[in-house]
Amino acid sequence: MQKYVFIALIVQLAGCASYVPLSHSSTAPVLRARLEEPDVKIYLQHLENKYQHYVFDLEIENQGSDAVYISPQQISFYFSDQRFPRRELLEEGEKYTRLKRKQFVRKPIEVKELYEQKERSRATVATVFALVSVGMMVYDEAKDAKDRSRSHVTEKDVVRAATRDALVSLAFTAADIAQKSTQQAQEDSYFITNEIFTEGKIDACQRKRGKIFLPVGESLRYLRMVVPIENKEYIFDFKHKGSE
Repeated sequence: MQKYVFIALIVQLAGCASYVPLSHSSTAPVLRARLEEPDVKIYLQHLENKYQHYVFDLEIENQGSDAVYISPQQISFYFSDQRFPRRELLEEGEKYTRLKRKQFVRKPIEVKELYEQKERSRATVATVFALVSVGMMVYDEAKDAKDRSRSHVTEKDVVRAATRDALVSLAFTAADIAQKSTQQAQEDSYFITNEIFTEGKIDACQRKRGKIFLPVGESLRYLRMVVPIENKEYIFDFKHKGSE
């Protein structure tokens, strides 16, 4: 049993891994990957893990003379247990070896729906905990009243009363935690609309910034992200923090 718990813990910790650029080290703690070309600057940084997704901050600065159209759901990514081939800028039509299954970033509408669903589910859980805690409190009061009406209270009665009090306290603590979790989910759902990197054009000499969401299907040591802009693909490679 302990073996399975230990394995589950390892899997859970791996799923919470933080990704950093390949250039990151203890002496040069680089967290934000950057790629600069004459017509565009792109910045990517892993911010957090949220609702079974890797959340990245994406910023694109259009330095060209024409507007460019960006569709975040066209950004693809790959996981690998070994380093990917050398990073390179690909022209349209060129191919390179795909080491792992190709996946895509979530659509903005899917991210909004995810946050709304989490808000609803946590509200339901908070309501259940609140009802259970109130029910346990009423039951405890009724049992205490019954004990007080007795002419003789045994040591077992005292132990049972103390146990009920502890359970009621635990239930209210759980209800309070669930309520705070619901409030946090409501705030996240409210603000996420303005935080997502949305689909649209970036005019010349303008920039756009927002969050993109990568589903956590697996958590291997290396991650490659491919950002398509017009007829080019821009490659970003990351590694688990602490990896060589």
